[in-house]
Amino acid sequence: MLTCPVTLQLQSDASQEQLELLLEMVKQTNHIAGDIVEIGSWKCGTSCLMSIASPCKTVWAFDLFGGLPYGPGVGFENFADTDWKEIQETTAPYKNLQLVRGLHELTVPEFAVKCGPLSLIFLDSDHYSSHRVTLTYLAPLLSPEGMIVFHDWTFSDVQKAVSDALPIDEYEMLNRPEMHHMGVLRKRVPSI
Repeated sequence: MLTCPVTLQLQSDASQEQLELLLEMVKQTNHIAGDIVEIGSWKCGTSCLMSIASPCKTVWAFDLFGGLPYGPGVGFENFADTDWKEIQETTAPYKNLQLVRGLHELTVPEFAVKCGPLSLIFLDSDHYSSHRVTLTYLAPLLSPEGMIVFHDWTFSDVQKAVSDALPIDEYEMLNRPEMHHMGVLRKRVPSI
C-alpha cells in the first residue's frame, strides 16, 4: 500500500481513509487506457499522490490555484488561500503531473478537444457548474471500466450534476459503506 507523505497529506483536503480509497481506485485503473484528471486540486497533494500511484500516466490537475471561482459567500473560502509559485515548486518533481490553471468552465472544454482517453476522473470541485462541465465534456472520454470518483458524493450539487449530465445507465455504482462520503462510478463495457 502506498503511504501518504505528511507534506502531501497537509496539501489535500481528503482524510487518510479517503486518500487510501482514491489510491486504490487509481491502482485498479492502471491497466486501463488513458490519463488521470483531477478537478479541484487546491494545493495538489492528492494530484502528487496519484502521480506516484500511476507513474506511467499523466495526471492533469485543474484548479484556479488561487482565489475563489464563484466569489465570496458561496462557501469554501478556506481553499482560496494558495500560492501559485509554491504549488509549481511543490509539483515540479512529479514529471507526470501537469497543472491546468483557470476556471473549470473554461479550461475543461478546451482540454477535452485535445486530450485522448481517460482512465480516471477525480472530482473534488464542490460546485454544481464545475461538476456539470466536467461530466459533460470529460465523461465521454472515459475508457470502458474507467472510473469517476467523487470526493463529495453526498453534496446535493454533485447529485444534481450527475443526474443532469450523465447517462447513468452507462455506469455501475461502486459505493461501499467505508467510502466516507465518496462515490465511484465505473463506466460499463458497451455490449456488442
